[in-house]
Formats: sequence, C-alpha cells, structure tokens
Amino acid sequence: LTSDNPRFQALAEGAARLVCTGPEYDDLARAVFGNAANHVTHGITDPKARQELRADIDASVAHVYGLDESELIHILSAFPLTDESVKSETLQAYRAKLPNPDDKAVAHMISTGETSQIEFKESFTWNRHKSSKDSSLKTLVACETAAFLNHQGGSLILGVADDGTVIGIEDDLKCVDPKGSSHDRYITAIHDMLATKMDVIQVNKIEITIHEVETKKVCRLLIPEGDSPTFVDGDFYARNGTQKRKLNPVDAAKYQAVWCKVKD
Repeated sequence: LTSDNPRFQALAEGAARLVCTGPEYDDLARAVFGNAANHVTHGITDPKARQELRADIDASVAHVYGLDESELIHILSAFPLTDESVKSETLQAYRAKLPNPDDKAVAHMISTGETSQIEFKESFTWNRHKSSKDSSLKTLVACETAAFLNHQGGSLILGVADDGTVIGIEDDLKCVDPKGSSHDRYITAIHDMLATKMDVIQVNKIEITIHEVETKKVCRLLIPEGDSPTFVDGDFYARNGTQKRKLNPVDAAKYQAVWCKVKD
C-alpha cells in the first residue's frame, strides 16, 4: 500500500490512533497528525472505540485487497479465538464501505462543476477557515435550498469547495456527533434546521444522502422544484445562473406572479 492509494491516509491515521496511547508515541502522533498532536489529543484508549476502529481498519484493508464478502467471511472464520461480535462488527464495517450506486453520479456532478442546477458548499456548520462552528453557514444552506425550490430544483452538495475540490464533511459530522460516525444525526440536523426556516411541507420533499467521493464523505441535498414560493425568514431567493439571488419585494412579487401562471 503506497501513499497514492486513496485509502492510505485513513489507514495510517487509524493505525496511529491505536498505537499512540502514551507519551512515548508523541513523535509518531506529530508525524501523522501535525505538530499540535499528542497521545492525549489523538490516541484512542477506550476499549469499545478501539474495537470499532480495528473493525474499520480491517474492513478498509479487505477493500484494498479487493476481497468480496464471501472471501472476508472465510478469512474471519480462520480466527476461532476471535469473538463473534468482533467478526460481526468487521463485516458490518465492510458492508458500510461498499460503494453507494449513486456515489458515481455525485462524483460526476462534482466533476461537471457548478451549474444552474448544481451548487457546492464546503459545509453545513463547520468553518474550516476559522476552525470553529459558524451558524451563518446554516443560513447559507437554507438560502441555497430555497433558491432551488423557487427555480427548477437541483442538487446542493456539501463538502465541496467552489472550484470543485472535495473537502469532505468529516469535521461537519463531528459537530453533530463527536465520533463523526452518525450519518442519521447529520441528516436530521440539516432537515430540522431547514424546517425552522421555511415551509416544512417543501422541506419534507428534499432527499438528503451521504456519499463517498475521493475517499471523503459529501452530502447531497436533492431538491425538487417547489409547489409554491418558498421564503427564508421572510426573504425570497431564486436561482440566477450558477448563483442564488435575493429578490427585492417588487421583483419577488413579479417572480411569484410568473410562478403561479406557470404552475396553473
């Protein structure tokens, strides 16, 4: 396994977290995670967390070697002293890493770049430039969503920079779930935020899914064209080319009049 393999970094970091459990391993922690790292900040000592990470690493290695599920089951069966719960957890982790059929479609969207129906945002709540949470990012997500609802629908993809660079939502996930493993909590957090800012009936029609692109996780909001004009905190947004546009009251009224004619 070499550094050009997309799974290399994740495996290296996972192994380092298992190894760096004492001050004698701080040099390794710094080499892998940066100068501020040490065994306290990055080492994992909790038995359950260590078991989960081992299962994740074993599952990743199985994918690196191109093993199918039956081959992995056969290999796991060769370790009779290993608890069945450990084997089961490894198998579950393996299945979770199987490619989502829609991953390729999302990857293609990202390679296409932003269009009138594709928009990128780096995150939902984590500002990587400030290294802190930023509630204003949630409002941006809501405004972009409303703009799509008020136009022809489209896809809002979180975890991608404007230039198409895949950043990933790993830090975003940790803002919602400290372990960064709960996709359901993340999806629910986005849904609940949108529901507080706009018509919940429209929000319930949005499909929110997590995908893996370039070994990083991204989130897609598949937004349909709305059934009626959608406002965010009283403001009206519409899609204008590759950007959203906040309409003044006069333009918003004209837009809505055209909307109603089209819908009729």
